This record gives sequence, C-alpha cells and structure tokens, in this order.
Amino acid sequence: MPEAEGASKTGRGFNRIAPIYDASVRLVFGSSIDRLQTDAIDSLTTSHHALIVGGGTGKILRACMDRALARHYTYAELSPAMIARTKRRLSSAEHDLVTFTDNGFKEDAVAYDLIILPFVLDCLGYDQLQQFLKELKAHLSPGGKILLIDFNQEAGTPYVKSFWKEWFIRLLYQFFRRFTYIKAHQLAPFQALMTKAGFVREQEMYRYKGWIQAVTWSIAPRA
Repeated sequence: MPEAEGASKTGRGFNRIAPIYDASVRLVFGSSIDRLQTDAIDSLTTSHHALIVGGGTGKILRACMDRALARHYTYAELSPAMIARTKRRLSSAEHDLVTFTDNGFKEDAVAYDLIILPFVLDCLGYDQLQQFLKELKAHLSPGGKILLIDFNQEAGTPYVKSFWKEWFIRLLYQFFRRFTYIKAHQLAPFQALMTKAGFVREQEMYRYKGWIQAVTWSIAPRA
C-alpha cells in the first residue's frame, strides 16, 4: 500500500469524488464494467478469506456477497467516504463478515486465498507498483487467486488502439492526479509486471476491444 502520508492525502482526495463516483462511471460506461465484474466473479470458486483493495463505494463487495464468494472479507479502502457508502450496501448480518481497513497488508501473518483489485493498480506509480506486487505475493495463500480488473493498453493483449481511448486515459489521469493526488501518470503494463513478479494468468476477459480487462492470476509454480 502507498506510504502513510501519501495514502492519507489520496484518501482525502477520493472523499471529494465519492458522491459522484458511481454516476460518473455509469455516464461513461453504462453497466458494462458492472457486468464485467460480475462475470469475472462468477468464474471464481468460493474462498475462505477475500481481500478487496480499493473497492470504492462497494458495488463489487455487494456482488461478491450476493454470490457468497467468500466466508470473510477484508475491505481495504483509503477513503472514509467510500467506506461509509460501502457500509450502506450491507445488512447488519453482513457487516459481521467484513473487516474494514486502510491497509490489508498490515499484519505479516495474514494470508488471503482471493485478492480482488478493481481499478487500483492504475492509481500506483511505478515504484509503488513494484512494492505492491511484492506484498500481494507475500499475502496470497498457496493456491490463492488474484482478480485484476482495470484498464488495458498493453501490447500482446487483445487491446485495439484507438485515439479516443488513449485521449480519455490521459484526461482521466489529469483529473485523478489533480483531485485525488495519485502518483501514477499513465497506465503501466500490468500483465508484464505481474508475470515478471512471478504470477501466471489463468483466465482472461476483455471488453471494449481489450480496453477493459478482468484477468485472474495465481503464483507461478516453482520449476
């Protein structure tokens, strides 16, 4: 997770956009991202302890709950306003199944058999990504899965280049860097970095001609 001071600032930044976040996503993408997330979740097997990092207003947690995807959830989100909106989606009984935190990697001994990353890697600068992937690997249980949902412009994937898509991503980064203080300037090659860090792809789903990805990963077996 990002360093404490920067993470706190980013959390306050996402507090500012929490009231308009879902409406903005819906305006641009309709329900296509929601459908991709639920399709990806439906492809997973039930886990014991799932970690969701940067889940925003909780739509993805709600989808996981509806499918009984895990017995317990850790919900790591820097923005208190986003967490407040997430909690409103849950019943009293469901609250008992979720641990809310600003950092799911605080305890070295904690291991997750499912980690979900919905549009969070795109917020991290390159150095942050390197550290984050190390933490993922250290906290993923043997046989565990990582579900990465994010934008994609990577060579060697089904992404079809488009001027408006690349213009939109540049505009998106300008907005989020100004209002939420994220470190990233551009999309990193997530799949290449995951492979380099010792993960292997298991399932892939794409939308918008490869622009949006939902890829399931596991730790590569030792040779």
